[in-house]
Amino acid sequence: MKNIKTLEDVRLHQWVELMEFLETKPDKEKIGFAAISILYEISTREARKLPSDTIEGYLSDIEKIMSEKPNLVQRFTMERQEYGFIPNLDKITAGEWVDIENNQNDKKNMWKIMSVLYRPLIEEAPYGHYEIAEYDGEFREEFKQMPMNIVLGAHLFFCDLGIDLLSYTLNCLAPEKSEKQKRTKALDGDLKQAFKRLIKSGGGQVGYSDYVITMLQDLKQFRNSLYIKL
Repeated sequence: MKNIKTLEDVRLHQWVELMEFLETKPDKEKIGFAAISILYEISTREARKLPSDTIEGYLSDIEKIMSEKPNLVQRFTMERQEYGFIPNLDKITAGEWVDIENNQNDKKNMWKIMSVLYRPLIEEAPYGHYEIAEYDGEFREEFKQMPMNIVLGAHLFFCDLGIDLLSYTLNCLAPEKSEKQKRTKALDGDLKQAFKRLIKSGGGQVGYSDYVITMLQDLKQFRNSLYIKL
């Protein structure tokens, strides 16, 4: 029977299978057995035959695993091949960007996104630098076996980066928004109402700040989209 103590022991295809099962909104009493069956690679019938204290121990371990927030893994080895994370995101190609965009809304395709982000390492360089193979548009089926700490680490890295950038943008826009609000208070009658409508409709950088706030909220929700709650 498989031993699971950390996210590194869980494979991407198992995580996706469990998420899809939970999306069917099963009865509560089935969830624990299904989680153990999928993650520990045993049948549901076998899971039901386990002692109660064993079940409780497994579910406790699963809950801890599902709360982990791993860091970005830049390099890893799987099936004797070493892979490296894209070393320079500023130089990402149009093909890489399009394939990430096209697959990000379907959890089943997470392995395809990982195939874009991680590619075979072909050359070492000083100070921990490295070079990876050029993107050829091919998706690696074996990445369905990728450890979940790598998948979640990459997911959190991009989400946190986006949140930081949006928060910085919002802080830069805050002084101007405050100044516009002061001007609105100083206006009278129809002119004041017109100015308010302009702000509400998204005119100028004040309207842009509302757009940034919406993006920030969406990204914070997306950050938790790969996490499972039993």
